[in-house]
Amino acid sequence: MILYSEDKEQSIDFDIDQKYKKIMLRASGGADSSILLYMIIDFLIKNKREDTKVYTITVIDPRNARGPSQSVQKIVNWILNKTKFKNFEMTYFNYDFNWDGKYQLDIQNDLITKHNIDLMFSGNSANPLIDVKDLLLDAMPERNKDAPRWKAPTLDTTNNECKCDYYQPFHRVDKRFMLSMFKYYDVMELFNITRSCSKYYSYDSKDLENKETCGECWHCRERKWASLWLNGK
Repeated sequence: MILYSEDKEQSIDFDIDQKYKKIMLRASGGADSSILLYMIIDFLIKNKREDTKVYTITVIDPRNARGPSQSVQKIVNWILNKTKFKNFEMTYFNYDFNWDGKYQLDIQNDLITKHNIDLMFSGNSANPLIDVKDLLLDAMPERNKDAPRWKAPTLDTTNNECKCDYYQPFHRVDKRFMLSMFKYYDVMELFNITRSCSKYYSYDSKDLENKETCGECWHCRERKWASLWLNGK
């Protein structure tokens, strides 16, 4: 299924092979993983894939009462209520103050083994594919054309780090594509309950006082840029 951005400049070929019966998505509470979860469930329903189960994996951070686990729960409830999808399970792992990338991967692979997952989804997207003056260009995440992940296949069946096939449908499209998908699926209400702010989930989120987002970090600026683009501003 070919899906296009609003301006037809970006596209992905989105498909879930019949052989995959247990799917897991790393859900952060941000826009990318949230629209991807909706797309997965919508695809399974429309293709009558009642035999396929969906899992989410989310970190629990004891330092922050409004961390990803709370945000993801709200997002999942919204999606399940709208779609009436039943074959679903949320999984979690606790934040480790000494963790690194390997620790997170080990936890993920433990859950893959426990639940016999055969396809892991990642909602990671690319940095803006055009020059954007208003973004913090010196603070861009490592998700650009020079990053190894950009050069990797969209569906990786030989990933040595992940104990199952690994699918990253968004890694060559930017946030404008994600906003286009919220509009295409008519779920802008879902977009409004996602949070992409770096500080929102951090242990010092109390610095936000009563604000929902800081409005200044890379992710806040990227989100605003894509939203203004979608609205033609």
